[in-house]
Amino acid sequence: MIHSNYAYKIVRPGTKKRKRTDALVFLLLFPLLVFAQQWEYPLIKGYGGIQFSEEIAEPFAAEERYQLLFDITSEARKGGANRSLWRVARTLNLLAASSVPQENIEIVVALHGGATKMALSNEAYQSLFQKNNPDVKLLEILAQHKVRFFVCSQAMIARSYPLDQLHPNVKAALSALTVVANYQKKGYILMP
Repeated sequence: MIHSNYAYKIVRPGTKKRKRTDALVFLLLFPLLVFAQQWEYPLIKGYGGIQFSEEIAEPFAAEERYQLLFDITSEARKGGANRSLWRVARTLNLLAASSVPQENIEIVVALHGGATKMALSNEAYQSLFQKNNPDVKLLEILAQHKVRFFVCSQAMIARSYPLDQLHPNVKAALSALTVVANYQKKGYILMP
């Protein structure tokens, strides 16, 4: 019977040399990896970073009008904000990088489910959860870029959230269902 240490040395000769070579390759390539992951924020600074190149297929068409509808139900987080709100920021960054003029962009957001609480004013959020509303900053930035927010009043009532204490940039709608149906009927594209 062959001793396991001996068998290992027979099967894996030069392991130390290979580890040094791998480490050297990593150190040489690491700056390229870091550089390759520098995100750009052409419109919404700090949120929804993108990588953009004129060589990539299917950018937004600069001459087109975009009416987009986001149906946000999750409270999942990314980069300090609601992940779906972050996607709205990314969409605006992609549109800006594609040279689509602001007047050709209309974005509507329907909030319900787990995302309902982000519609609360910071004061109401603090009262209910003993901390600041982590999405206030991004809500305000997106609203400055003409993103319109609606929250499902059915979801608000079901969670006992005060309808009269919404963030100033959010309007109560009869339901998220009515927002989605009404805006799709108006030609808005429901974003996946």
